[in-house]
Amino acid sequence: MEPRDTHLQLERLAESADCLTDATAEHLAESCVVTFSEHDHAPGVSMAFGFKGATHKVSVSWNNHATEAMLRCHRDQNKRIDNAACAIALMLVAEFTDYHGYEQSATGDRIDYHLRSSQRDDTLIFNDTVKLEVSGIDRESRSNTLEYRIKEKKARLDQRGGPGSNSNSTYICVVEFSNPKSAMVLT
Repeated sequence: MEPRDTHLQLERLAESADCLTDATAEHLAESCVVTFSEHDHAPGVSMAFGFKGATHKVSVSWNNHATEAMLRCHRDQNKRIDNAACAIALMLVAEFTDYHGYEQSATGDRIDYHLRSSQRDDTLIFNDTVKLEVSGIDRESRSNTLEYRIKEKKARLDQRGGPGSNSNSTYICVVEFSNPKSAMVLT
């Protein structure tokens, strides 16, 4: 895959995934705005995205600014970073693959979302589906990197009967927010 420049507009998140209502997409997008704002990033922030052996330049924009109410709503850092990472991951999947978010998984499923191909046969339930596992990092450290998280997620999926346990594959997407970057692999 040739490197390319891509623009993600957070207000268009709902268009990236059938599994998001407008209200849910707005909540996830707000998580991104607050997280990026906490690191003093402005709309149009550049994020390196590693996928299929290439590094792509992705800019992420939004129209509103983090308000006091948004900061209070998204105070739980773990939830906020997880939600923000899911928003970015769903947009990256829609932009760089033939898949889009179809359904959020249930707790205990070991993944975050089920993805569906745009080129599907609606008469088959799981035709052209894959899974998405997402992880967010507020600030990367020596012991907590994109590569480490991907390796950890792969091991966890393999240990629990992950991708090899059925015909569906899994995308793993990790997003880092302080020095924005992301990577996605298909296992």
